[in-house]
Amino acid sequence: VSLNGLSILNGFIDFTAYNNCLVRLKEPIKLLYGDKSLGVFEAAMAEMWYQRDECYNALATIVGIIPRIENTQNAPALFTALFIQLEIMIVTGQLSSVEPVLENIYKKLIHSNSYWIMPNFYALKAWASMYDDNTKEAENWVRTKAPDELDTIRKTDIFRYIIKARVYILQKKYYSLINMRELLRPLLVECGHIMDLCQLDILCAIGYFEDNQHKKAFELLHEVLKICKKRRFDRLLADEGIKIYTLIMAYKIEEHIQDEYVEHIISLSKKIALLYPKYMHRRIEEIPALTPSENDVIKLMCDGKSNADIADFLGISLSTVKFYVSNIFIKLNAKNRHEAIKIAAELGII
Repeated sequence: VSLNGLSILNGFIDFTAYNNCLVRLKEPIKLLYGDKSLGVFEAAMAEMWYQRDECYNALATIVGIIPRIENTQNAPALFTALFIQLEIMIVTGQLSSVEPVLENIYKKLIHSNSYWIMPNFYALKAWASMYDDNTKEAENWVRTKAPDELDTIRKTDIFRYIIKARVYILQKKYYSLINMRELLRPLLVECGHIMDLCQLDILCAIGYFEDNQHKKAFELLHEVLKICKKRRFDRLLADEGIKIYTLIMAYKIEEHIQDEYVEHIISLSKKIALLYPKYMHRRIEEIPALTPSENDVIKLMCDGKSNADIADFLGISLSTVKFYVSNIFIKLNAKNRHEAIKIAAELGII
């Protein structure tokens, strides 16, 4: 139903082309999904309302159906319904209520033995943590639970790849972001998943812009805006907050754009930017500074030297080197030497 993700509208089948006549699909959806149809149509309708920034209609549609879905043990539909509820809370500034909702989702997934959905639940937590300025949780998720796009690409992991793309922006890994887009794009085109394609293109446009490749960013954004305007993916754009606001304002000014829809997205994204100014921004100030000795050690680790080699090179005891290495792991929140070197490179320490 949802392709293990958090969407019916853009689940196993992309219904977004039918946004303007979705109400007519109620009976076909019942025929398509059979016993699993309860809540599917309502969740799709709520998603449509949400994307059009009609949050009241979305909430009214979804709240009434959640208890009925629970009774059917339809985990994918329930997961999607609760996710829509969570999205509405975030964009209306109710971030303090998000953690209880996440806990509720977790309990319901465990209760229904829906362990196959858990990977996407952890991705959802990572995404929500970026709004809450908790970038460490998002980065830990990438290191420990996120899928590897260089491995076999699976349709059921699309939601997680797109969350990972946001963390790449957070980490300023723009090459990895663009590479991910190129790897995922053929699969999404083949499946006709326009909404996912738009999300990836929005994030890549942000990546290009932050990497000072403005021309590529504006060209990609221009194409995305045409699709979003036609399909009313308003919140798909606006929910990227400060990142999309900065990009679209530059696009408007530098390209001399005068367009009502662009102004609408600027207005929506500005609200999110004001609510969550640190969204997809790395909190480098939280990472304790390495001492001069620890800096020397991490640089030698980068050269591939062992602890014994470092001790000989610096003229200090092996136990002292081990003490410095342990401190480095703690400060950089790294599990091993490879990870410590990687993080230190990302932060510009080496």
